[in-house]
Amino acid sequence: SLDFETNSSFTFSVVAEDSGSPMSLSNTATVIITLTDVNDNTPFFLLDTFTGSILEGQTPPIYVTTVEATDEDSGENGKLSYAILSGEVPFAINSQSGDITTTAILDREAGEEYQFTVSVQDNGSLPLMANTTVIVTVLDVN
Repeated sequence: SLDFETNSSFTFSVVAEDSGSPMSLSNTATVIITLTDVNDNTPFFLLDTFTGSILEGQTPPIYVTTVEATDEDSGENGKLSYAILSGEVPFAINSQSGDITTTAILDREAGEEYQFTVSVQDNGSLPLMANTTVIVTVLDVN
């Protein structure tokens, strides 16, 4: 089978020879076949769960953690973008880097831990996606 990720091109020689008499003639040509990638690989996160912690009371945006995924496709099919799927959480994600930051001042007494879902989607014409869990612990400042 042909798979772009395994071998993106094939090169071979073709020899054409006639049955001429008294002398046959021949010629050789090199053929190069280049495959085009299709979006056949689903992106995947490097961890099942990503964790981070932050001290309460800090003015946003404060960096918390980075989620990281990969996709074995190439070109546009391998370009990834991240998004937070959960509803109201005091965090934002950089869609290109996966960096997660705060969007509000966090108070440990109001919530010790936040758990939410992050998705990654490739840029294929029929996009493929995966999800992971992020757990953020709010640390007390006392």
